[in-house]
Order: sequence, then structure tokens, then C-alpha cells
Amino acid sequence: MINSPPPQVLTFEDARHAQASEGWLVLGDLNEAHAELDQISPEGQKHPFALEVRWRIHSVAKNWDACLKISEALIELILSNHSTGSCLLTRSVEARLEVSKPRIKS
Repeated sequence: MINSPPPQVLTFEDARHAQASEGWLVLGDLNEAHAELDQISPEGQKHPFALEVRWRIHSVAKNWDACLKISEALIELILSNHSTGSCLLTRSVEARLEVSKPRIKS
């Protein structure tokens, strides 16, 4: 899904469309939310924020196949950024260790 690295920062126009899409999603208008995201540049489409908003739109629509593809793209982005990937992996391991600790009632 992603052939080139995403931009580090969305352009002003792309950020505006992503935020407007998020607003339409909150209002429950999935068609307008999609329309706003479709106006983001091809490079901006690969940005994690744009992917996250697109994932949320598809999750509300219960379009799980699209959610899976978007999730795979997000994982690919995270793993391609070594510092982010290792940080998230470390935090995930820490969280699992915390959850698995026995709880002592006082």
C-alpha cells in the first residue's frame, strides 16, 4: 500500500482536509468524511494521521477489509521508522508485563 515514505508533516492544505474529515466523521457523515480525505495529496494520503482518520471512517462503516489494509499500512510505517517501531515495541512489552503482574489485595 505504501511505496514511498510518508511526509513527516502534513501540508497546511492536507492537514485542513484531514481535520475536516475528522469533523465530518464526528457529525456522522461518512460520505463527506471520505470526500475530504480524497482531497489530500497522494503523499499526504500516506501520513499516519490521514491513515488513522481513514481507518476510523471504515470502522464506523464496519468495512473491516479496508480497516485491515489500513492497519497493515500503519504497521509498515511504524516498523519502517526504526526509532518509532522500537519505542512502540518496548512500550508494548512493558504494558504486557504490567498486565501480567499478579495483583496483591491489601
